[in-house]
Amino acid sequence: MQGGTTKQFGANLLNKGVPKPPFRYREGLQSPVGPMIKAQVHDKFKVFTGELAKDKTIGKLAEEVAAFARHSHVAAKSIGVEYIESAGRLLITLGYCDDKEPYPIKLHSVPLGKIGTLTTDFSKLEAAMAEASGKIRNIICHELYLTGDGDFVMVFMTHEQA
Repeated sequence: MQGGTTKQFGANLLNKGVPKPPFRYREGLQSPVGPMIKAQVHDKFKVFTGELAKDKTIGKLAEEVAAFARHSHVAAKSIGVEYIESAGRLLITLGYCDDKEPYPIKLHSVPLGKIGTLTTDFSKLEAAMAEASGKIRNIICHELYLTGDGDFVMVFMTHEQA
C-alpha cells in the first residue's frame, strides 16, 4: 500500500467468538467494521425449493421467500440460489435476523440469456448484469444461476416500500 502505514485489525472483529482473518487498512481510515457491515451480519437461514418456471426464472418461489420474511417478521439479509440440474430443481436460501426490525422484500428474476462466458472473459456477462440491475431499485443483494440449458438468470432481493 502506498503512502501511509497499515495496521492489522485483529481477530474476533464482530465479537462472535469466532476468529476472523485480519483486515488491513490505512492509518487514519475508518475501521471496515462499521454500522452498515454489522447490520448485514446474520446467522439464521431458511431453505426453499421448487421447479424452474417455464421462463426459467424462480417463478412462485419469489413470493414464497417474501411471504416467509413478511409473516415471520424477520430482517432479510442475503439470498443464495442454486439450480440443481440433476434434480431439475432450484434451491433458494434466505439469510436473515430475527432480532432486527423487519422490512418488506421482493425477489426479482431477470433472464440474461445464453452468454458465452465460460472462458476467462466475463465482460459480456458483467454488462448484462449491470443492465439488469439498472432496471431495479433498492437492491439489497443478488445471485446468479445457470440453467441446464445454459441460460443465465439474475435474482435480486430488494427492499420494498411498505
